[in-house]
Amino acid sequence: MPSERSSGKVELQGQEIDDMLGKVPGWLTRNGVILFLFLLALLIFGSWVFRYPDIKRASIVVTSVNPPAELEARSSGKITKLFVRDNDQVSTGSVLAMIENPASFEDVMDLKEGLAFLDTIQIEEVTGELPELRNARLGTIQTAYSIFLKAYRDYLEFKSIDYHQRKITLLRSELEKKQAYTRSLTERARIQEEAYNLALRQFNRDATLFEQGVVSQSDLEKSRSAMLQERNQWQEIVSLMAENNISIAQTEEEIVDLELKQRDQVSQIINTLEESFNNLKAAIASWEQNYLLVAPVSGVVTFTRFWSENQNVKAGEKVLTIIPTDAGSMLGKIRLPVAGAGKVRVGHQVNIQFDNFPHLEYGMVKGYVSNISKVPDDDNYTVEVELPRGLRTFYEIDIPFSQNMQGQAEILTDKMRMLQRVLNPIKSSITKQVEM
Repeated sequence: MPSERSSGKVELQGQEIDDMLGKVPGWLTRNGVILFLFLLALLIFGSWVFRYPDIKRASIVVTSVNPPAELEARSSGKITKLFVRDNDQVSTGSVLAMIENPASFEDVMDLKEGLAFLDTIQIEEVTGELPELRNARLGTIQTAYSIFLKAYRDYLEFKSIDYHQRKITLLRSELEKKQAYTRSLTERARIQEEAYNLALRQFNRDATLFEQGVVSQSDLEKSRSAMLQERNQWQEIVSLMAENNISIAQTEEEIVDLELKQRDQVSQIINTLEESFNNLKAAIASWEQNYLLVAPVSGVVTFTRFWSENQNVKAGEKVLTIIPTDAGSMLGKIRLPVAGAGKVRVGHQVNIQFDNFPHLEYGMVKGYVSNISKVPDDDNYTVEVELPRGLRTFYEIDIPFSQNMQGQAEILTDKMRMLQRVLNPIKSSITKQVEM
């Protein structure tokens, strides 16, 4: 019996508990729903009000507007001449080093100096011999130099002989004599024509007198003979004038032909000389490009390694760097991947962390996107970043500037509402389903 009482008691207590749980007070239901709706509204409102940007991360290099000029070896070999030391000041065009090659640096420089005057005058003004280079070692320049030297000497020889001009001068002198002879014949012809006219009139008078019986047949024949003789002499002079005029025309034609030949030959010789000169300059420039390291800008030389003469370098290896004297303002350059690059626009803030200066200790440098390249290169856009406060960090620490400072950049894009970030994927999914 006791067991029955205890089991009944347990059942009674369980029923009472079920009754209590099954009845939820009405105030709790109402207040819970209100609280839930309030929290939901607060969440929606907060997600609408709260906005934050996407962050695009990429590597950045901070340099100057006029960046350092890196000089690479274009051929492999030993450094036979090193004209500068680390931190030397150099000017544009200064020769800094020479790489091993068959040519002598001094001989090539002497050749350049000897040719310099040809750039300041017209080829037609060339008169003197070139400075002679005895036993010069010109390496790859030798062939071009030999061709130029032959063309130069041919031109000087042509000018000294001056065959065509001398021949033209002689022909002009001969032409003047023939023209003077023509003038003389013209005067003689005029006089002889008068003599013929006089003899003709005398013959006509004698013929009239002969008809009247005043003059004998013999006198008439003498008069006629004198008239014919004067006419023959006049005609001979006229023939001489015609022959001389033909000779003058032939001489003038010969002069014109010689002048054309002279012009063609002069043009050909000058063109040959100019072409050989340009080829020689191109050969020297090619030699300089392949074997000399020349400063493209004025600035300070920095060695990328501990270089010295007789040290080997490989083609494409960086040898020297020149820090420009006028470096200009600082500028950041970012290689931004194409993926998602459309979010980045001019004016966006950029936070920069430098590899050499931990950002937790020094802080980050603020900049702004100033330019974005129009076309990607190797799937990357080039983004330029201006630094209005220089290298002053958020901690008000000025980081010392050095060329080509490496770091990481965080580009803060336009802020977007949190609600939009939640709804956009849903909208995209719904749109895809509808289109399918």
